[in-house]
Amino acid sequence: MDMISEFVKFRWPVQPVCSYCKSIKVAEGDSSGRFYCKTCRTSFSVKTSTPLQNSKLPLIKWLDLFWLVIEKNEKSATKLAREINLNRKTASKLILTILVEYKKDVEFRQIVQRANDHRRLLKQI
Repeated sequence: MDMISEFVKFRWPVQPVCSYCKSIKVAEGDSSGRFYCKTCRTSFSVKTSTPLQNSKLPLIKWLDLFWLVIEKNEKSATKLAREINLNRKTASKLILTILVEYKKDVEFRQIVQRANDHRRLLKQI
């Protein structure tokens, strides 16, 4: 299973929901992970309306960041940058984004918790 379909499960455990009008009348688009809303006729991705929306960072690195920042409580930008191969300034901005959004955005918090739960289960196997 690819990373996009994994992330879809973290964001929408039951079924995809339109990021704009919240409709469940959604068709899966192409292999790039885009969806099409049949109600408002817009396309969106798993990253739309999340802090990840404008990020060019691959989803796998975001998942690593979620794990290290939230689960392992790692706040050192230098250590994170070294561990997941990022620039220190980028790591610092991402730590701040994750911590701020985790506190204020319930949907984002649920995504992070589901992703970390999944990773915890994989580590037990």
